[in-house]
Amino acid sequence: MKTCVLALIGATFAAPIDPILADLNWAEDAPQVLSAAEAWSNPCTKSPLKGTPTCDTSKSFEDRAHDLVYTQEKGLSDYLTAYQGLSGNGASGVTELNIPGYQWWSEALHGVAGSPGVNYNGPIKATTMFPQVITTAASFNMSLVNMLSTVISTEARAMNNNNQAGLTFWAPNINIFRDPRWGRGQETPGEDPFVNAAYATNFVKGMQDGDDKYLKVSSCCKHYADYSLENADGYSRHNFNAVVSDYDQNDTYLVAFKYCAVGGDASSVMCSYNAENGVPSCANPLILTTDLRDDWGFNGYITSDCGAVNDVQNNHHYTNSTGATVQAVFGAGMDINCGSYTQKNTKSAVQSGAAKLETVQASIYRATLVQMRLGMFDDSTPWSKYGASDVCTAPSLQLALDASRQGVVLLKNNKNTLPLDNKTVSSIANIGPNANNNGVMEGNYHGTAPFLISVQTGLQMYVKNVNYQMGVDMNSKNTSGIPAAVSAAKEADVTILVMGLDQSQESEGHDRSSIAIPGEQSDCITQVAAAAKGPVILVILSGGCVDISAFRDSDNVDAIIWAGYPGMYGGQAIADVIFGRFNPTGRITQTFYLSSYTDDIKMDDMNMRPNSATSSVGRGYRYYPGKVVYPFGSGMSYTTFECGDVTESNGKLMTTVKNTGSVDGGAAVLVYFVPNKAGENGVELKRLVGFGRADMLKAGGSQQLSMDIYPEFLNGQEHKDMDGKYMSSCPGAM
Repeated sequence: MKTCVLALIGATFAAPIDPILADLNWAEDAPQVLSAAEAWSNPCTKSPLKGTPTCDTSKSFEDRAHDLVYTQEKGLSDYLTAYQGLSGNGASGVTELNIPGYQWWSEALHGVAGSPGVNYNGPIKATTMFPQVITTAASFNMSLVNMLSTVISTEARAMNNNNQAGLTFWAPNINIFRDPRWGRGQETPGEDPFVNAAYATNFVKGMQDGDDKYLKVSSCCKHYADYSLENADGYSRHNFNAVVSDYDQNDTYLVAFKYCAVGGDASSVMCSYNAENGVPSCANPLILTTDLRDDWGFNGYITSDCGAVNDVQNNHHYTNSTGATVQAVFGAGMDINCGSYTQKNTKSAVQSGAAKLETVQASIYRATLVQMRLGMFDDSTPWSKYGASDVCTAPSLQLALDASRQGVVLLKNNKNTLPLDNKTVSSIANIGPNANNNGVMEGNYHGTAPFLISVQTGLQMYVKNVNYQMGVDMNSKNTSGIPAAVSAAKEADVTILVMGLDQSQESEGHDRSSIAIPGEQSDCITQVAAAAKGPVILVILSGGCVDISAFRDSDNVDAIIWAGYPGMYGGQAIADVIFGRFNPTGRITQTFYLSSYTDDIKMDDMNMRPNSATSSVGRGYRYYPGKVVYPFGSGMSYTTFECGDVTESNGKLMTTVKNTGSVDGGAAVLVYFVPNKAGENGVELKRLVGFGRADMLKAGGSQQLSMDIYPEFLNGQEHKDMDGKYMSSCPGAM
């Protein structure tokens, strides 16, 4: 098939974008971006490297990288200039050795994504766009995560072969979604450390695995560590010092990164903008070397976030000179600086004695070793022939649709309003700022999709007469469109309200100050739902939660669906759930709080447990004891399930799930450990220790699930003492 040249009624074609650079300004530390003209070519095919140990494929990658850094590059008359140029994300070429420049910064959060290392100017005009991470995670399907990252890496290799991408991709984002206001929570799997760790392991393996010798592509776990604030409480991410207890570090914040290294064997980690306990992440030897490399066995390169090295000196004021800063970051274990700080200051830092040559060389070596493992100094790899025909294949597109469907979460379904029957529904009123919005499907850190399907287009796949009315803007005081929306609802058989958030409300660099549904959306929902002739379905598109408690409790709103940012097939997946083509299986991986929650806790408070000293009320389902709109794990089906007792054997948890309803359906099953002293003196209320899926059970059918136990629990004191019990949770029973 012709790659990514598809036509669907109502689908729009996405324009190439650069979402990462658009709104950011790093002044003196602006990231260096190389043009497509500086495409990589194997330096070992020509002199002077040809014939050297650097290019001897009978030697180990370690020996070859050592020869290149410590012999060939060190042997140059101006080796310090060479090292300095190689230290940034836009690495300079080494002309004397015929080494081209290289752009380390490519993105692939939920598909190959717009970034300095990626372009759509060659034969590949679009790539498969999967749902945003927070949506995919709601599937609780880690096999799906592995499959979609395998597709991403295949398309990444194809783009690299056409000089349209690098081979080092800075994904996944596995930070804990600790506060619902955080603008980048959408990029993460959610609030639970086990879910995030499992996601990290499976995503990284899909990106990197496929050959015993070479990395397919390099996957980077970010942002290490304690990163989850953009701009709040008088701080920005560039100067925020996360004060974190040892308990919270080991119980919550570092867990996913540990399994990124241990389970996924990631070849890259990104150190974050913020400091932790007074030390900037990118200058912190405890987390970069002691924890990551020495304790967890990480074998890869560490890049800074973009501008984070500049922050060490000029925002955190941890150092007071360029030389001290260069030594601080390289000495801590950072290898590549996203930005130009080290490319401007490394040579002078070494010459002055402020920075040690061997420290700089060690960093260049670690980065070079990853390039060797990617095959950048060899003639070919198993993926050298990948091209445009390997992008947006029929199986990849089907996987994207499956992922979108599996991430849709049914939160309310009064009187079995859903699914609808398109044989009896002849007209729909489709209302809201997200009702006919293609772009909202993308989330952030996205690439160029071959098409985007809005909710409007998805509904029209089932019912021709769909009357779209915006009703209200995303976030304004303008209510002039509400009367038309009310009129449409009065005439239609069914009313669907598509509300929530978009990237203007939550994004990189922008946290929310409130989790109330923005603008006049609530007023629009209330008026339309009261006037509607037929059933009313509320669809929320958002990364973070919004307080929809009024509509959860309203008799005028019959059903509620949350779909995150569901990707290129988003509108179709939502319609497939509404009309019953797909029986929903998603369960939310974040707590949906009441809007008053944010009045009770500051965003800069990193405590997970309730803390009287800071007036912290606790965070997430594990530690927050208050009332919520929907708890972690909420999600319903069109059928009913029963989960049996949980047993443990040989490091596995077993339970039987039975479909007790009259409709076939799948189920994501969660297993919690509930301590006997839950909620007392900082003890968690419960903890997710296992999860699995029954992808399809016939009505009346049952299946025994065997689930891995959360390793941190299995190997910890709680499991040893077993002062508590296991509790299984089926859809609809939280």
